[in-house]
Amino acid sequence: MAKCFPSLEEIERFRVPLEPGERHLLDFLLHHLDDNYEIYVQPFLNGDRPDLIIVRQNSGVLVIEVKDWHLRNYLNPKGGLSSWKLCKNNGQIRSPLAQVETYKQHLYTLHINLLFERKIQNKKCFSIVQTAIYFHNETTKDAQSFCHSVNYTHILGYDALNTQDFNRLLEKAHLKHQSLMFDDDLYQSFRRFLRPPEHISDMGKDIQYTKRQQNLIQSQPKTRQKVRGLAGCGKTKVLAGRAVAAYSRTKERVLILTFNITLRNYIHDHLNEVRAPFPWSRFEITNYHQFFKTQANSYGVEYNDFLKAADEKDFFHPVKKDIQRYKTILVDEVQDYKTEWLRLLVNYFLAEDGEFVVFGDEKQNVYGRKMGEDSFPVIPSIPGRWNQLNQSFRMELTTLKIAQKFQDFYFKNLYELDSDLVRNQRNIFEEPAKFKYYEQPYNSDEIFQLIRNEIVLLNIHPNDLVVLAPTHEIIRALEYRFRHIAHENTTHAGETEEEYLSLLQKYNLENYEFPKENPDFKSKLQEIQRGRKLHFWPHAGTVKLSTIYSFKGWEAHSLVLVLSNVNSIDEQECLHELIYTAITRARKNLIIIDCNSLYSKFFSPIAKNFLEN
Repeated sequence: MAKCFPSLEEIERFRVPLEPGERHLLDFLLHHLDDNYEIYVQPFLNGDRPDLIIVRQNSGVLVIEVKDWHLRNYLNPKGGLSSWKLCKNNGQIRSPLAQVETYKQHLYTLHINLLFERKIQNKKCFSIVQTAIYFHNETTKDAQSFCHSVNYTHILGYDALNTQDFNRLLEKAHLKHQSLMFDDDLYQSFRRFLRPPEHISDMGKDIQYTKRQQNLIQSQPKTRQKVRGLAGCGKTKVLAGRAVAAYSRTKERVLILTFNITLRNYIHDHLNEVRAPFPWSRFEITNYHQFFKTQANSYGVEYNDFLKAADEKDFFHPVKKDIQRYKTILVDEVQDYKTEWLRLLVNYFLAEDGEFVVFGDEKQNVYGRKMGEDSFPVIPSIPGRWNQLNQSFRMELTTLKIAQKFQDFYFKNLYELDSDLVRNQRNIFEEPAKFKYYEQPYNSDEIFQLIRNEIVLLNIHPNDLVVLAPTHEIIRALEYRFRHIAHENTTHAGETEEEYLSLLQKYNLENYEFPKENPDFKSKLQEIQRGRKLHFWPHAGTVKLSTIYSFKGWEAHSLVLVLSNVNSIDEQECLHELIYTAITRARKNLIIIDCNSLYSKFFSPIAKNFLEN
């Protein structure tokens, strides 16, 4: 008998019972498959929730979507992954084939890092995960005829649930024989993801909260709050504490949303520090756009233009009654959010008695969102004053003073300045922070050598060093030099130099000045960048390299900021906010390499004064 997760007893207690087709298929699988197979029923995959996943060690994975639909009520004029239509009103819905294919894509691009890396190395690894759709009220012949022009997804009806036909399906899905590609490392990666461990109290640590933070951590129903403060004031620590408190109160799913996709791993680590028991499966941590895509896929709502659809505050109105709402929604980086997104979250995903809390810092408004008359982000569903955190825990006195001077120099009359900040007491035995500013047109080799010299002078451990720049170009060049000249491993939120050159060759773009104008090249490059960002972790033990955008919300013991190729960034009008965001990532040492002397007027006097004192 196959192994079932969760157990049948737990499945019986699901708040929303299994559909008849789901239960019928599950019963068949449990009795047809032996104990070499593992069946995962409606697993929580950080927002995705496929109906069934079958895993067989050393063989592969099969994702199954189950539909109790009568196909006579639908039209499928184009076939393949194209939208279906409802006969009663000609309304457009997402095809089940597109749904299950999206679940598969997300396993590669969002959820399992090793699977993502294997696919980059060998495109045949995309066959490790297979997909199927089971139509409970249709024969296999009728279902296959209706779902025409299908290339890879296996289609089956109720008459296929017999030993002979289902064994044939398992053979086609590569689950009847061993696969060298689905080795033990990959199997264990799947198992850890599909069966996340319980977090126990002993895994956390004794976190010291200020009185203000302690008040903001308290979870209450029907609460709406907004929290602001300078970088390093503990917003993420408060968010993590509030999230765990919300789960402890409700025992329900907690949704944590960011704008920056790399921030989810940083938040995950902060949750891990909270000394309390909780199941990881009850926390969904993602960014707004990925959340939107996931929910649209799960509820079968189709769109033509994704970015336009994501800005429609009533996009989910057709499925409003079907949506399982959240008792708790916490939004980080709210200064990057559009008001339409916040309205959509409250109107369609927040429970009637739910709590909705947002966290932000308007001075990190790197995308130029419109501020309110009070110079703060506009939060349509939360009136009144902001809760202020004004004690800095992250930054040394030197870096804190630089951040305050930067505010005074560039943000006066734009934002409310943080003039009443309190610096947390520094350990008297700790070395004071170092600040250095270099300005001249350095090339990549010279920049790399400068960084290497500073690493030696400051005796910086690789895990404590982060290199940031506004764009991927210089980061890619420096990452290559760390691996091939310094022979160091790296953690990199983007593509490698080798991968970039390989894509240029693949699309015959070696001699093009603007290769990103090629849509296929751009799409493939973004796929790699997105995958690396999603699996960018704080404590990897290596040097970390990233664009400033991807490092928003994070922190670094020692930070090198390289200002090169600045003219190519899209948000030129928000350049000061971008640089401010970068320098406030530094907990201690801050080194700025300004290849265009853009900020010489501000940083040169500070560097001179630092050396003199």
